[in-house]
Amino acid sequence: MTGGVVYLLDADAESLNGDYVSASPLDSVDGKTVRDLLEQHFSLTQSWIARELLNGFNPARFVRVKTCVKPVFVDEPLAIEFCSFRFPRLDWGWAGSSAPNRGSWRSNQH
Repeated sequence: MTGGVVYLLDADAESLNGDYVSASPLDSVDGKTVRDLLEQHFSLTQSWIARELLNGFNPARFVRVKTCVKPVFVDEPLAIEFCSFRFPRLDWGWAGSSAPNRGSWRSNQH
C-alpha cells in the first residue's frame, strides 16, 4: 500500500503486517463509505454477495486498514533485470475454419 485505505471484511488481524499497516474499526463516516460502495457495486453488477452484505449490513464486520509507514520516493529510476525467459509469439490465425470458435491458435516460435 502506498498511502491508500482498504476496507476488509471479516479481517484476520494476524494476517496483517503490523510494521506497515494498521487496522481499526469503522467510524460512522467509514461505515457510510463502505455501505455506499456496496450499493454502487450492487447497482452495477447485481452481485448476490453485495446484496447479502447490504441486507444484513453490519459495519463491525469491516475494518479500515491504512499504512503506518510513510512511502519513500526514489529519485533514481530502479534498475530491473529481467529474466531471459521469452514467451512464444502466438499467431491467432484460425486453422481449419473461418469461424473463430472452431479454430485454434498455433505458436510461431522464432
